[in-house]
Amino acid sequence: GKSFEPGIVINEDRPISHSFEGIAAAGSGDVIAAWIDTREGWDKPATFLTTISGQGTVVGKEEKFGGETCVCCRVSVAAADGKEAALWRGVAEGNLRNMVLALGEGGKFDEAVVHDDGWKLESCPHRGGEVAIGDDGEVYLIWYTEGKSGVPEILFSRSETAAMPEPIEIDSAKGSVPDQPGIAVNGKGQVAAVWEDSTAVRRSIKMRFSADGGKTFGEPVVISKAIKSFMPDVTVAPDGRFVVVWHEEHFPSIRTIVQYVDPGE
Repeated sequence: GKSFEPGIVINEDRPISHSFEGIAAAGSGDVIAAWIDTREGWDKPATFLTTISGQGTVVGKEEKFGGETCVCCRVSVAAADGKEAALWRGVAEGNLRNMVLALGEGGKFDEAVVHDDGWKLESCPHRGGEVAIGDDGEVYLIWYTEGKSGVPEILFSRSETAAMPEPIEIDSAKGSVPDQPGIAVNGKGQVAAVWEDSTAVRRSIKMRFSADGGKTFGEPVVISKAIKSFMPDVTVAPDGRFVVVWHEEHFPSIRTIVQYVDPGE
């Protein structure tokens, strides 16, 4: 990342909306990119994906996934050992806002609704989810929903295929509102879930660890110190530790915080 070649166009660059992209690097060096695209009409947003190979010089065919996409919920992408995944929020009949997963191997994708949350909303919630893939090929998902009850909650699920089992709850609104979830898994199968936790006066970053590949999670811990901390994300460092990043409000400026977290400590 010290220097970069000139940028290239990776999609049909027409005067349409293409936004909220996700990106991931595979072990082969290929780059997987997905985005929300309105080439079929402003009222027909869809999720598209392509693979860039040849050290960033060869752009593959664009793949369109089925169904309407929630136009402002971010797309998440992951890749590992020949497996690639894209996660987005779909819009089904009756304005159902369920998460959809496309899982691919060898360029062929299986697509499935992650879970029927039953969340109906007449507008875009601007809240998506995140996907990660472990070294063993297991796929890990985390997402925001309000379900049939209208109560904000963060859900988690894991599987080797696009068919996900019943999710488990990472957090739900009990005096505060969980939001903006992120997920990462290291080579030991340890999983870190992070999210923003908000009240009327304070916003904190919380984290839960799993030592058994997401079968069970420890209790939530607060890892931020500022009164207003928001928009967290998490990834894995080469040594297996987790790297958590978030923003903090220190008036009149915004700071970006980077924190290494060792699940063994």
